[in-house]
Order: sequence, then C-alpha cells, then structure tokens
Amino acid sequence: MADKPSYDELVKQVAALNASQASAAILSEKLDAARREIKVLTDQKKAIEALRRSENRFQHVIGDTPPGFSVQKLFSLITGHTNVLVSILDGNGAYLWASPSHKRLGYPASRLIGQPGSTLMAEQDLNALIKGFQKASRGNVSKTHLNYRVRDRWGNIHFYRGTFDAVTDDDGSLSQVICVSEDITELTRAQAEKGEALALAAETKKMALVGRVAGKMAHDF
Repeated sequence: MADKPSYDELVKQVAALNASQASAAILSEKLDAARREIKVLTDQKKAIEALRRSENRFQHVIGDTPPGFSVQKLFSLITGHTNVLVSILDGNGAYLWASPSHKRLGYPASRLIGQPGSTLMAEQDLNALIKGFQKASRGNVSKTHLNYRVRDRWGNIHFYRGTFDAVTDDDGSLSQVICVSEDITELTRAQAEKGEALALAAETKKMALVGRVAGKMAHDF
C-alpha cells in the first residue's frame, strides 16, 4: 500500500497546480492579446487596401492630377477639407477608416474606427441601412443610394444623401463598403419651407375663394 503524501507534499502539489493554472491563464491572455493584435493588423490592411481602391477610383474619375499633386495628396486634401463624409466599412459594417470631415459633427475620425457604421445615423433610418447592407452581403447589389439623418454630438439633426459601394473579394463575399455622403441639410430645409409656403398659399387662396362665394351668395339673397 502506497504511503499517503505528507502535508508538506500536498502543499507543494497544490502550489505547483496553482502555478500551472496561473501560467495557463497568462498564456491564454497572451494568446487573446495576439489574436486582437492580428485582427487590428488585418483590419488596418483591409482599410489600406480599400483606401487604395478608393484612390484608384478617384484617379479614374478626375483623370490627370494637377502639377505637384499626387493622387494620395489630392485625395487627402479633398476628404480633409470638405463637408462630404467619406468612410470605409468592413464586411461586418464597422468603420475601418473615416475622413477628417466627420469632426464637424463632433466625432474625431479616430474614435469611429471599430465602431458600427450606424453609430451616427438617426434611429428612424437604421432599417433602410441594414436592408441595404444585407443585400450587399448577399451580393444582390453593388451600389445603394440612401437619404438619411445624422445626429451630431450636440444632438442636432443633419440630412445626408449617401452612396454606398460594395467591394467584394475574389470569392464574391463582401469585403468593404465605401460610403460617400453629401450634406443636404440646407436643401432639405429649403424644400420643407417651400412646401409649407405653397401649402399656406393654397390655403389662403382657398379661403379667399370661399369668401368670394359667400359674399356672392349674401348679395344674391
């Protein structure tokens, strides 16, 4: 019959077991950190590739660049000094890159990276965005146009007209979505004011007509 381990031996075994578990926990944390770092690097690589595609499309649109301007410099100049919002989302709809123009809404571009693409969108317009993204994920559409509202950091509503271009991998799966949105707040408000003015004018004309008819009826009787 084997001798039972002494108390000191049991203490040593427990200590060794605890040390082993601690080492395993540390190793697990290191593995998780490595996975996160790999994901960040992968996302950065995807963002760079998507940005390069966007720059290539931009060059195709503008043709020759002005003297002394590279495509990248011209692209950065435009995206950094315009009210147009330009962003690149990954296949899951999270920000890979956002233009500096997002700062005018109170959101520095760097803080949007990794956040859902719907972060700035008003809740009333989320369904339309989700449906468009789902269609792009299934490969049913390559381009979507959407008018939507954005709530800035201070709670103000802005109206945007956006174009969303799907970028697919070789196997057809959705890789990125390039979003270009124009601020149409002033136009939307002007159209609303025009509609109200036309409605008021129509109501005034109607009341004037009713007044004339009533006056004629009173005169006849």
